[in-house]
Amino acid sequence: MKSDVAANLAGAEADVSAEQARTVIRTFLKFVARCSMCEDSGEIDWRLPTHVTAPNMDYNVPAGAHSMCPLCGGFDAETKPRGDPAWVSWWCAQKRFEQDCRAARQSQDRQISEDHSDCGYRVMLPLDLFVPKS
Repeated sequence: MKSDVAANLAGAEADVSAEQARTVIRTFLKFVARCSMCEDSGEIDWRLPTHVTAPNMDYNVPAGAHSMCPLCGGFDAETKPRGDPAWVSWWCAQKRFEQDCRAARQSQDRQISEDHSDCGYRVMLPLDLFVPKS
């Protein structure tokens, strides 16, 4: 659903203007999208010494160390914050993989890059549309 249609529907349902609904929706999406660990800075400072165990990796981080955010992974190749991976993921209008989509967006062929102009990070809300309302 297009965002302007959603705002008009939400405004009508809540008995507020479409602009007020749009403001509420934008605020909600910004809050949900922001990385909860680094606040979209892409970096963190470790306050305490920390032992990290991950697949194929086991290491100690000293107190005061500065590192890329372990939750979101820091900025992407286009220097944009990735957001909270629990809610944000790359969306491609052409249904391509993120890496292929990003390459197409950088293409010198104008038609190819324009086909991907609407692609980018999106907030993905897990909705089960088939659960009956109680």
